[in-house]
Amino acid sequence: MRFEFHYKFENLNDIICNSRANVYKANNIKKKEMSYVASKIKNLKPIEEYPVKITAIWHVKDKRRDLDNMVLKNVLDAFVKEGILKNDSLKYINEIDYKAVVDNDIFLELIIG
Repeated sequence: MRFEFHYKFENLNDIICNSRANVYKANNIKKKEMSYVASKIKNLKPIEEYPVKITAIWHVKDKRRDLDNMVLKNVLDAFVKEGILKNDSLKYINEIDYKAVVDNDIFLELIIG
């Protein structure tokens, strides 16, 4: 399965900064990101063969972002909530690869297999 999410997900530094400024801000970010992902994956058939490997290819406009600050947490939580993934524990996901590609557009390419 391959997905493209044309959305600028918040990075870890921004989430931490926002949560320190307002206790509800991080939760609002999570809800917003999960809602976006859910709208793109509704009506997909659930994955049946586990464990899966996930490859996250972060398309960015320049090399100023840190790869270790890019977060899949809300994306995977949306996949679980929508019933596409049974769970995001090690029993169901045994590998996650992060890659970055300099591109003209900012988006996340997600490959599950």
